[in-house]
Amino acid sequence: QEIIETLPALMNAIKMIYTIARYYNSTDKMTKLFIKITNQMIKNCKHRVQPSRKVDDIWESDPEDLIEKLNMCVKLNEAYQRQYNETKEKVADLPKGRHFDFSVTAIFGKFDLFCRRVLKLIEIFQTILQFKALSKHNFEGVEAILKQFQTIIDAFKNKKYDLLDYNNTKFDRDFVQFNVQISQLDNDLQNFIEANFSKFRNIEYSLKLLRKFESILIRDSLKHSLQSKYNAVLNNYSAELSSIEKTFGELKANPPIVRNMPTQAGKIIWAKHLFQKITGPIQSLPATPINPSELRRYYGMYNSLGKQLTIYEVWYLRDWSNNIERAKAGLQSTLIVRHDASRKLVVNFDFDIFELVREAKCLERVGISIPEGARIILLQEEKFKAYYNELNYLLREYERIISKIKPICKNILGPHIEDLEFKLRPGLLTLTWTSMNIEAYIKHVYQGLSKLEQLIINVNDIIENRIENNLKAISKVDLVDLPSNSKPLSLDEFVEIQEKHIKERTQFLMSKNVEVERSVDDLLQTILLYPLDPHVDQVSSEETKRIKSYYIWYLYQALLNSTQNSLNRMKHRVCGKKGQSTTE
Repeated sequence: QEIIETLPALMNAIKMIYTIARYYNSTDKMTKLFIKITNQMIKNCKHRVQPSRKVDDIWESDPEDLIEKLNMCVKLNEAYQRQYNETKEKVADLPKGRHFDFSVTAIFGKFDLFCRRVLKLIEIFQTILQFKALSKHNFEGVEAILKQFQTIIDAFKNKKYDLLDYNNTKFDRDFVQFNVQISQLDNDLQNFIEANFSKFRNIEYSLKLLRKFESILIRDSLKHSLQSKYNAVLNNYSAELSSIEKTFGELKANPPIVRNMPTQAGKIIWAKHLFQKITGPIQSLPATPINPSELRRYYGMYNSLGKQLTIYEVWYLRDWSNNIERAKAGLQSTLIVRHDASRKLVVNFDFDIFELVREAKCLERVGISIPEGARIILLQEEKFKAYYNELNYLLREYERIISKIKPICKNILGPHIEDLEFKLRPGLLTLTWTSMNIEAYIKHVYQGLSKLEQLIINVNDIIENRIENNLKAISKVDLVDLPSNSKPLSLDEFVEIQEKHIKERTQFLMSKNVEVERSVDDLLQTILLYPLDPHVDQVSSEETKRIKSYYIWYLYQALLNSTQNSLNRMKHRVCGKKGQSTTE
């Protein structure tokens, strides 16, 4: 490059020498001067390419750097001859100047021979660079070709002569043989490329593979074969465009949707997938190796189908966006409602909101921008799910606790149930899904449920363990003491035994009666001491009387049952065993 930059000054100096100097006033002497300059340029070029003048220097050099140096040698020759011709024209234009009538063959012949050798070396090392790049891409099945190429190069390296010696004709014979062998490798490489393209039907992948080979292949024969591959891929692309357009026309009313995909989002994503399928190849098309008129035809087909798909996608996306506001209106409903048929409390949540969240997630996952309203709901998804689950569990707990109330206590615990429903009332009347105090409401209701459950547990414990168990014990009391042995008794002895037994049983019954009475009082006291909201009516005195009357009657039934069982035992003892006739 430095020599090229100094050539204009050098030629101007030579012109001045030729015009003024007496020694160089002849053509022969000027030709010898130019030959010396040429020889020095060739020497500099050789030194640049092969600094140590060793045969292996060239083979050990990096192919890219070496090719760049060799190209600079060719450029130097071209610049040298160009400057010579320009100087020759300038001298010819002088009115009394001499003409540059020197032998061009003598001056530039050696440099031209040297450059022809350089061009052959460039071809060799470009081939080396091509196969080196091919080895880096790890194509499956290319190892045999690379191995064969390495064998050819190793054989060339073993020649052990100066590659820059343009007078050595043995190199030219070896170069011809090298080209023949590389041509055979080119055929194998073309077959390898053909096999790779036959394996893959995906157009976008085929174009990527073509671009990859295009960046690797340098030899003209291989580049020409790539052109035919481009034409084949484009024909496939045209057929695919027609197929996608036909599929879109047939299925756009009811497109195939991925399993568990929401309907609206599925349609939008289906259209977007088809659009991406036709966009990928068109973006990968190179402009250079394709006929412009053919390229315009493919772009026309792409634009026509792309417009249909875009309109379809935008229409459904706009329709889905309009549904967002309608779905958001469901957030203004109350948290809880009472079912019309069963009259049970249920969570009042619009499941279209969850559907909206699913669709928003699916659309955002494929890179579609969603409206701000949908994004706000999407950000609150976890909160809505948590509230829904909490309220659902709360109402199940409510039903479970209410179901634990014994029938006898249904009426007397009516105010307590009303007190709990009063705590639930904000969720029925005022609180919506956008309210800020839902968590406090849930916590407040849970506290009420916990208190009511504890009350019901205490009441049931008193009824089961203190009242009903005692009443059962009373009903099982035996009021007659029948001796087990068969020793005969007089009437007085029998009466004496019964009076003693009755006295003992009476004490037992009196104690049980006191226990039942106290238990009923404790039961009523537990119910009455439960704190109720001021807005809820207190337990009526009629209900407390009804509870007492019920257990008085229950105690009477227990005594009646005890008496009846005792008399039946006496009857069986006097009249004989059960099932035996009176004559026996």
